This record gives sequence, C-alpha cells and structure tokens, in this order.
Amino acid sequence: MPNKKGRMTAPKYLDQLRTEWVYAHRRKLFLGVALIMCVFLIILGVLLYRFLVRDNDLKSRELAVTVVSGLKHAMVDRDPAAMQDTVEAIVSGGNSVRRLFILDKDGRVVFSADRKELGKRFDRSTDPSCKVCHNDSLPAGFINTVAVTVDDQRVLRTACVLPNEPACYSCHDASQSKLGMLIIDRSLRDTYDLIGRTLLFFLLFGSAGLVSVGYVLNRGAGQYIRAIENQGEELTSLYIMVERLSRSIDRKDLTTIVLEILCDFFKPREIYLVYPKNGGFRCISWSSAEQRFERVKVDANPALKRAIERWTQNPALEPEVAVDGMEIMLPVSRSRLPLALVLVNGLPVPFQPRRMWLLRTMADHFGAAFENARLYSIAITDSLTSLYTRRHLDYCSEQLLTKAEERKEPFCLVMMDIDDFKKVNDRYGHPAGDAVLAALGVRILECIRDVDLAFRYGGEEFVLLLPRTSAEEGQIVAHRIFEAGPIKTNQSESISCTVSMGLAAWPEHAATISDLLQAADRALYAAKRAGKNRLAVASSPALCDGSVPPPNALPGD
Repeated sequence: MPNKKGRMTAPKYLDQLRTEWVYAHRRKLFLGVALIMCVFLIILGVLLYRFLVRDNDLKSRELAVTVVSGLKHAMVDRDPAAMQDTVEAIVSGGNSVRRLFILDKDGRVVFSADRKELGKRFDRSTDPSCKVCHNDSLPAGFINTVAVTVDDQRVLRTACVLPNEPACYSCHDASQSKLGMLIIDRSLRDTYDLIGRTLLFFLLFGSAGLVSVGYVLNRGAGQYIRAIENQGEELTSLYIMVERLSRSIDRKDLTTIVLEILCDFFKPREIYLVYPKNGGFRCISWSSAEQRFERVKVDANPALKRAIERWTQNPALEPEVAVDGMEIMLPVSRSRLPLALVLVNGLPVPFQPRRMWLLRTMADHFGAAFENARLYSIAITDSLTSLYTRRHLDYCSEQLLTKAEERKEPFCLVMMDIDDFKKVNDRYGHPAGDAVLAALGVRILECIRDVDLAFRYGGEEFVLLLPRTSAEEGQIVAHRIFEAGPIKTNQSESISCTVSMGLAAWPEHAATISDLLQAADRALYAAKRAGKNRLAVASSPALCDGSVPPPNALPGD
C-alpha cells in the first residue's frame, strides 16, 4: 500500500520485487527444479537398484544354502525322485524363483524344475550366462550371484558349487572335490517394477514436497521392502529349521524339536502332532496357555480324529489352509508312507496362499527327518515285542547315568522275567511262547510312563529304565504291571503267565550300570526264590507280592 507521498513501504516493496523476480525467471526456476528432480530421481533410482539387488543377492544366497541343506537328506537316501520333487516345489510355490536346476560336473542338467531341460548341457566357455562369472578355479562350496539376461528376461543368477563330502563317497569318487553346481534364477521384474513405481511417485508428487514424497514412498515402496524382509526371515528360519532337525534321529527328541520349530515359526494358539505308534496313533499337543507339551487322546477330539482318517486314507495329501487362513493342516509322508500329521490352530495373522511353498518345504524337511527316525527306530527295536534291543540298552543306560550324575537325579533299573516260561514252550510250542512275549511287550508299553524306557534283555528277560525316579517311586511304576493281572494271549488254548521283578536304584544300590544290573538281577532271583509273581528291591529283604500295592502314589504320574 503506498504512503502519503505515493511511495511503497519496504516490506511491500520487497514482496513485489520477489514476486516480479520469480515471475521473470519462472522458466529458469521451472527448468532448474525439473533438473534437480531429474538428478534426484536418477540418484534415487541407482541407489534403490543397488539396495534391492544387494538385498536379493543376500536372499538368493540364503535360499541356495537352504536348498543345498534340504537336498542333503535326499542325496544321502539316494532318492532322486525326492530331489526332483523338492526342486519343482520351490519353483512352483508362487515366489520370485523362475528357474532352478542342478548340473553335474560335465555341465549336464540332472535335476530341473522344468523337466524339458533335463539332459541339456551348458558350455561354460560359450554360453553367455556362464561366461559372466565362470572360471576354472571355483572352490567347493563357492556361491556367486550376478545379474544376467536369460530368454530376454533380466534375472539374478545364483551359482553354488556342490562339494563332494564324505557322505557322498559311496556314489562319487572321493578324489573329486566338486559334484556339480546348483543354479537359481530369481526374476528382477519386481525390482524394476518397484523402481519404476517409486520414480513415478516422485515425479507425480514432487511438487508437493519431500515430506509428501517420503510418505508416498513409505506407503508404496515400503510394503514391498517389508515383503522382502519377511521373505528373508522365512528363508533364514528354514535354514535354522534344517539345522535343528539334524540334531537328533530319535523320534521322541524329534517330536519335541518339530513342535518347538512350529511354535517359533507360527506362534499359534495350539498345535497337535500325531504319529503312528504300535498300530495306533500317538498325539502330542502344545498350547500357548499351558506353555508345555502333553499327550492327548485322539478319540476325545472329533476334529483331530477326522483329520487322521483323511490322512491315512490319502497319505499323499497336500498341506491345507483354512478359508480364513487361521488354521493349517500339514501332512508329513515319505513315499506314500504316513509319518506325521501336524495341525496348527489359532494363527496370530491369516496365512497367505502365496506362501504355500513354505508349507511344502516344511513337509519335505519334516518327512526326511521322521523317515530317518523311523529307520533308526527299526534298527534299535525288537520286532517281536516292540521294545528296544539290548544293544540300545547299553547306549541309553550310559546316557541316563551321565545326565543323572550332572543333575544329581536318581533313577531306577527294573529287571523282569516271565515265570516258568520254559514250561510254556514245552507244552504249547515256541509260537505260543512268542505270543506270550509279544503280549508282555504290549503290557509293559501300556503301563510305563512316556519318560520310561523298556528293553528286551534276552529270551524272556526284560529291563526297564525309569529316569528321575527313586526306589519308592520305581515300585509304583513296576507295580502297574502286577495290577493288570496275569499275561494272557489270544491263542486257541488260553495261556496265562506271571512275572517276577528285581529293582535297583542309583545311587542308592550301585554306582555303575554294570553293578546296577547285577543288583537288580540278584533282587530278581530273590523274588523267584520267594515264590515268584513278586517284586524285590535290591537292598531290602522284604518282598512285595503282586496283589499288594505300594503305600504311596507317584507324584506327577
């Protein structure tokens, strides 16, 4: 506004000057801002490309390590079909993996997600995708990732040299350091699409300022980056899962490991794990409320019973996710042999169908682990009684002694013998004697606890190992076998037998396993001399008749 003399005040003058200058130089300012935006977009595009390619590089390397670890089970088992199925499952899982194949040392494709490529040879000296990074001095276990063009498509190729390890010497010459190479191609289309969308966001909303651009970037690109991070976490979890599964081939330990993996991975409300046991099924459950593992009765859970029926009728059943994504059924089988069934209920967030590849990979790893445990169980189990063998007794008893010494916990050893078993064989024949032994094996498994171990020691002699159990508590466990009455068979002519037992406790009666066996054996013969069908304790002259129960109940049993 002009003053009385017609002149403008200084603030108004400056405002008008700035307005006129901006108006006069509007084109230069526009071009300057446009140039700054272009330079900024170019720098952003380069940095974003380098970040995403580096991130994909790390994920591809983790995937290669995970695949190699998973294929080791099938390699050791000499199961080419399982290796081919694993390769196909990874590519068909709806993820960014476009090609996955394994070359032998001569460059021939021996396993591929695309069966049309089987038998194809790659010439490392002429093939453009090989010449990018190949040289003659690649060490065993070498992993390299490089961006290449395959079939007019830009991919991130990960090459992992497969080492020739001692476990492979049965099929491969030990003088060879390498067996071949694992090739994984992951599409970079999503990466380029993300860069294009991000640059477009900046171009469209650049005039709104860096704050708006940052907000759009966080809403647009942030979701994809979080998806990459989640996928990386899943691959890392799979690698850890393989390492944890390889720690044990004992089915009891493996069951606990699998449940712990599922708890850590899904964080659900409850989990049920079912596996075949003595002609039936054993179910172990875990719940977030109880925070512990416990046995449950299959017949008491109708939904669990229906799932088992479907699984046994079709062992090749695929993993399933409920419509709402909150429940998962994971059947585990090997060569159509049902090994385990997992039900995961109450997920914290819905499971997305695009992650089905993850469930298939889990089922494959679990199947390999449970199959190894099944074969190991066959090797250490007496086929007639379904109890462990004497050789396994030597291993388990020493392990139990070591733990007892470390934790200062007592344990018991019970030696058992069928009374007058020779008369059964002489009168009814050896098939009838085998029936008696089998019936006693079933009786023992029904009467002992999950933590207890039962062995066929030899002939008609049996041994029980009772961890974390005193002599008084051991009598309660052993007495259950007496409470069930005489052993009877389903032969045409009824056969009824009784047993005698001798119990010895560590460290009360002996300090070593051999001394403990001798103490229990002496107690057993004391029970025989006192009239049979009795339990005798190593250091006590008093004998417990089978019809008289011990005075106290076993805590927590």
